Amino acid sequence: MADHATLSMNDLKKAAEAMSGYVTIDTAAMAVQYPNGVPLTEHVGAYIDILECQPHNLEHVRAADLQVWEEAIRSGELEDDNRLRLREITYFSISSAKGSYSVGALEIADKELFDSDYITFAGARYRGRLIFEIGPIHLVAMKSSIIEHPMEAIYSGCEATLVIEHERSASDESIRCFANAFLFELSASYGLDLQFSPIRGIAFGPDPFVDIMEPEVIMDGQRPLSIASDQEGSELCGMWLSACQDVVPSSAFLQFVKCIEYVAVTVVQIEQHEALRTYLTSRVRPALDAEYLRGLVSTVEEYQRAKRDDRQLIKMTIQRCAVKDALPESVEEVFPKLWSAMERNESQQIDSEILRVAEAIYDTRNSLVHAKPNYKSTGREISIINDDVVDVMRSFSLMAVRWYLRCPPRIRIG
Repeated sequence: MADHATLSMNDLKKAAEAMSGYVTIDTAAMAVQYPNGVPLTEHVGAYIDILECQPHNLEHVRAADLQVWEEAIRSGELEDDNRLRLREITYFSISSAKGSYSVGALEIADKELFDSDYITFAGARYRGRLIFEIGPIHLVAMKSSIIEHPMEAIYSGCEATLVIEHERSASDESIRCFANAFLFELSASYGLDLQFSPIRGIAFGPDPFVDIMEPEVIMDGQRPLSIASDQEGSELCGMWLSACQDVVPSSAFLQFVKCIEYVAVTVVQIEQHEALRTYLTSRVRPALDAEYLRGLVSTVEEYQRAKRDDRQLIKMTIQRCAVKDALPESVEEVFPKLWSAMERNESQQIDSEILRVAEAIYDTRNSLVHAKPNYKSTGREISIINDDVVDVMRSFSLMAVRWYLRCPPRIRIG
C-alpha cells in the first residue's frame, strides 16, 4: 500500500478538478501555507467545503486522502448501496444498531484499535478505522443519484463509515470478513453495536442518534484482544453481531444460543480427544484385552452421545468457556443459584448449576421455536426474556466466541 510523504500542489489541483461540483479546495491558500507540498500530518479540513457543509465536518480529511477522493469520484461505483471498493481501500456505510453509540467508548477504541498496526487476516494485511463524517462513499452516492446531499446519509441513520485499508489483491469476500471481525471487536470490547446499512435519501429532520457520553467499554477478562484472523472466525463474529443488533429479546436470545451451539461442536471434539488421550496413556504398557478395549469404546460412545444431546453441548460449552470474573451482574438476577455457587467457589455446586442453566437455555429455546400445541412445558424455561436475560446470553455467547477464536483453525469444526 502506497505511503506518500507529501501531496504536491499539482496533485492537489488534479484532485480538485476531478471533484469539481462535489468539493472545492482553496489551493491558493494552501500554496501559501505549504509551498513545498502538504504534509500528511496536517489536516486540510479548513480549506475544504462540501456543498455548503461547514469545514469542521471534514477535519478528518488528510492531504493524502484527497487522492482517494479523486479515485472515488473518477471511477468509484457503489455496491449493495453500502460499499465502495477502491484499489487499496474499501468503505462501508455503517449505522448504530441500537440508535445510539457511546462517544466515550469510541474515543477509547480510537486510541486502542483504530491506531493499531496492520493486522494479518487470511494471509493478507488489513487495517480498519471509523469516521463519523462525510467521506468518499457519500460523494459516489451523490454521483449515483441515490442522495442529493451528503448530509442525507447522516440524517437517514448512516452516521459512520468503516474504512478498511488492504492490499490491491484482497478479495471482496476477505474484505467483508475482516469488516465483520472488526465490527465484532468494536461490539465485544467497546460496546459499540454497529451494522452495515445502505445509504438512503431522506428529508432533513432531527438528529437520529443520541450521543451517550459515558464510556461503556466491556472488560471481559480475556484481554489483550485481537481481531479474528481467519474467515471461519469472522463468520461466527457475524452471527454474534446479528444477535447484538436484534432489538427483539426473544429473537436475540435464539441467535445467542445459535452462537453457543456453533462453538459447542468444537468443544465436544476437544473434550473427546482429551478423554481419549487420558485413557490411552492411563497404562504404561496397556494390554489390549477385552476390558481395555471396552473402556476405549465406552469413552468414544460417551462423547458421541454428547454430540446428540443439545443440553449437554450447551453445558460443556459454558463450563469450558465461561470466565467467572467476566460474567455480568445480571447473572445474579437470572441464575441466582449459579451466581451464589460461583461466589462461594464451590466447584461441584457450580457444575450442577451450570447443568441447570444449560437445561433452562435449551428448554427456553425449544419453547420459542416450537409451535405451542406441539410443545409441553418442562417447568425449567426462563419465564420472561427481558434485557437481563439477553445480557447474560450475550456474555455466555461472547465468551464462547472468544474461546473459539483462540483455538487454532486446524482443530475447529465450523
